[in-house]
Amino acid sequence: MRKIIFYGCTLLVLFFVSGCGQNEQKTNSEPENQQKDAEKESFSNDKEKGQGGEFPRTVDVYGEEITIEKKPEKVAALSLNVAEIAVDLLGAEHIAAITTSAENDRLSHITEELDQIPHKIAGATSLDPEVVLSYEPDLVLLTLTHGSEQDANKMLQSAGVPLASFDRWMTVESLMENYQLIGELVGEEAKAEKRVAEMKAKVEKVQKQVADQKEKPSVLLLSQVGSNTGPYILGPSSIAYDIVKLAGGTPASDVLNLDKTTPASIEHMIEIDPDYIVLVEWGSTSGEFSELLDSPGFNTLRAVESGNVKNIPAKSISQPNAYVVDILEELAEWIHPNQ
Repeated sequence: MRKIIFYGCTLLVLFFVSGCGQNEQKTNSEPENQQKDAEKESFSNDKEKGQGGEFPRTVDVYGEEITIEKKPEKVAALSLNVAEIAVDLLGAEHIAAITTSAENDRLSHITEELDQIPHKIAGATSLDPEVVLSYEPDLVLLTLTHGSEQDANKMLQSAGVPLASFDRWMTVESLMENYQLIGELVGEEAKAEKRVAEMKAKVEKVQKQVADQKEKPSVLLLSQVGSNTGPYILGPSSIAYDIVKLAGGTPASDVLNLDKTTPASIEHMIEIDPDYIVLVEWGSTSGEFSELLDSPGFNTLRAVESGNVKNIPAKSISQPNAYVVDILEELAEWIHPNQ
């Protein structure tokens, strides 16, 4: 009888311990399962979120409402300025097509990333909308600077692909505004805002340095404006004009009252007689400027006689990108050596 009672009690203890173990295991596993479910839900949401909000979203670009259904993964960036920003914000792996001008290391900061981009297109005067659409982009970015781009813009709009068209970027302020717009379009607002804050800080630093300068030396900007076109005197239609003003100089185009970029001549240069000359390099400097540099009278210019002629790659002064403000300090120190 005692043995029966003993075995019965033992079975009850074992049953109780087993039940507690199962309850404890179930209790311990619930937070783990909840965490896994939360991670799955977070991952799912992140696929449809940018750093600043959810998709779909509608972004106002110059009065045109652009609806983006999901975070873009195949962007066709058909102008160099939008391409630089798209690569910066998304990474080259999310760019479906890019303009061939990005291959020129005098114009572009993204030449090393081009191997990751499958399609290169000749932009500007030979943009083919049907070729662009064959790449199946989920967003098209384009700057309207030529007539052919205007025509392509109409065809791309009718295709139903989200398309953001930008006007010419002529100031650092417009560059920063467009950076933030593209950040909204691709769901990378935080990155765009950080980049813009960095640009603003550099501009403000130089503005403080030149604030007390009474003299604003004249700076002549000579550049191509396309392959085998030039040289031109860069005027208010170029961001380089704004860069010179921010650095505390006077763009030489103002001396001639030019309201846009204009073909250069030695007569123009002699009339301006600038304090400083910047040769904006698109390619080989000798090829771009040889005719002007060899002209009678060039060596008599004030800037030439004083040795104030500087070569600067186009990507560093006349191409709208995040790094164009980096030249400000160098330029300000050059034209204000006693600051």
